[in-house]
Amino acid sequence: MVEAFAARGAYFSFNASFLAEQRHKKRETFLKIPLERLLIETDAPPCPPTRTKPLPPPTHPRRRPHKSPRQHRVAYEGLAKLRGIPMEKLKPIIEENFRRFFEKRRLATNIHRKAIY
Repeated sequence: MVEAFAARGAYFSFNASFLAEQRHKKRETFLKIPLERLLIETDAPPCPPTRTKPLPPPTHPRRRPHKSPRQHRVAYEGLAKLRGIPMEKLKPIIEENFRRFFEKRRLATNIHRKAIY
């Protein structure tokens, strides 16, 4: 199924929560996704512990810990290890994917705005 969505232009976003042991099947899915269709995110479910400083405590007792840009590095490291490529090679690929993804959305929004005004 992943191949069909990727062939139609879908992007797939990896986050550090996929590094949790119980998510091994989801991690395996990311081995099938073409590199040019991968993105990295942090706004996902709770992330596993990292080697960096702990996340700040929640601002309210019923809230989860804040997400942090530090989690990008954890997600990059995890995806690079999973794919068996150096992080230095993965980072520019992901950055180009972000540019391509958001450029398409920007152009589509501009075309839509011109059409309705």
